[in-house]
Amino acid sequence: MRLEDREAVFSQDVDETSETLRGDGRMEGVGWIAAIIIGGFAGWLAGKLMEARYGVLLNIVLGIVGSVVATAILAQFHIEVAGGRLGYFITGFLGACLLIFVARLVRR
Repeated sequence: MRLEDREAVFSQDVDETSETLRGDGRMEGVGWIAAIIIGGFAGWLAGKLMEARYGVLLNIVLGIVGSVVATAILAQFHIEVAGGRLGYFITGFLGACLLIFVARLVRR
């Protein structure tokens, strides 16, 4: 089998897997209101886990920014999280934990 044929087969397998995870192969957006609610909950849960005490506004910011940061980091390792609200929550939670950890390192 030629290299081009192998790449085509691999690409087709990846596309089929993506469609299975997300329906149409694209990451689904959550909308602004859902992003605020999910981001706030992800930031609050990360604050509880990391024993950090922040207000509601900072929890929302941590969750939303954390989601962006975690998605960018995971993309560098070619790891995709399923789209939708659950994927946004998972990446928001992981990113918020990472941001709290980095903030603690900087403060010391």
